[in-house]
Amino acid sequence: MSGGVSGDRNSSTALFLTGETIMEKLRILVVDDDPLIRKLVEAFLTKGGYQVGLVTDGLKAQEALTREKGGYDLVITDHRMPHLLGVELVRWIKLTYPRPKVILMTGEGEGVTSVARAAGADGILKKPFTYDRLMQLIAECNPTSTP
Repeated sequence: MSGGVSGDRNSSTALFLTGETIMEKLRILVVDDDPLIRKLVEAFLTKGGYQVGLVTDGLKAQEALTREKGGYDLVITDHRMPHLLGVELVRWIKLTYPRPKVILMTGEGEGVTSVARAAGADGILKKPFTYDRLMQLIAECNPTSTP
């Protein structure tokens, strides 16, 4: 048996059968004001088999999450952006929609890392990063889900 299967857990998460296993196709929202980083992360995630949404800053991420009623499985956000820092977005997501896991991307030092963890970040992605590191971190944040 193959094909699509709908699930009750969350109607926005696609489920599909492969052999005997039902796997979730994670919906990931990428938040970064740098178009090159956004496109790179999108390419990595698409290659990994994920559904990807893109926004340019924290305020647009709040709008997307509100519109989707928090329906993303994972948010990957940059830290340094106009309007709203990544750490502030992490804090808002965790207070408003506790379901999505959140990974904070940063090229900054340990100070940002500790503040991000205290705000509720589930993972820290240090820039520069590789495809393999991104996939590893996604797996660590969502151990029961695969692309």
